[in-house]
Amino acid sequence: VSIFGLVNGLLVAFIGISGIIVTLAMQFISTGIEVGITGGFEIAIPLKYKAFLAFGSGSIGPIKIMIVALVILVIIAHVFMTKSVWGVRISVTGDNPLAAIYSGLKIKLFVVLSFILSAAFSAVAGIMVVGMNASHQPVVGKGYLLDAFAIVYLGSTILKEGKPHVLGTAIAGVMLSSLITGMMMMGVRYEWQLFTKGVVLIAAVAVSALLRREEIHTQFV
Repeated sequence: VSIFGLVNGLLVAFIGISGIIVTLAMQFISTGIEVGITGGFEIAIPLKYKAFLAFGSGSIGPIKIMIVALVILVIIAHVFMTKSVWGVRISVTGDNPLAAIYSGLKIKLFVVLSFILSAAFSAVAGIMVVGMNASHQPVVGKGYLLDAFAIVYLGSTILKEGKPHVLGTAIAGVMLSSLITGMMMMGVRYEWQLFTKGVVLIAAVAVSALLRREEIHTQFV
């Protein structure tokens, strides 16, 4: 999966293709590969792979292993992005590429690295989903793209930063997941769940834009 991230990063950094377009295109390509390999059929994970299945559905006492893994990954990502030189440079590159160039940073390197890291974290999430379902389904997770956008933009409004950051993304993920789970438990129809996600995404993008505009207006005051 990190190879896909590397390809995406190279296309964005050296050719200038939009990151969203590259990600969508790679989703289609990867889905085509999956369907070609599996024939479009679900593949069950044999019970003998207990450790693999436990990673997605096992528990440590009353706490799911997935939750523990999520907390650990959030801590690692937060420390990396805020305390390490490479993480800070990735943040600067994403926040203000022109300033990063003037500071002497090789922004293409950090663009590629960010895509590789994103692909690696996505791979871990994919492994969890397969373990949770005890099977591989070629089309599972394809509907998560809207969720990902909504979570990132919603997370950027937390702590009033207006910019994507690890802790905000994690909190937003829990919030959106709780919202959708609650709607499912109340029997809300699927189309209304999608409608709610769309509204949340629009609202989050709007608030994020307003926060960034406010920052531009006040950063020299």
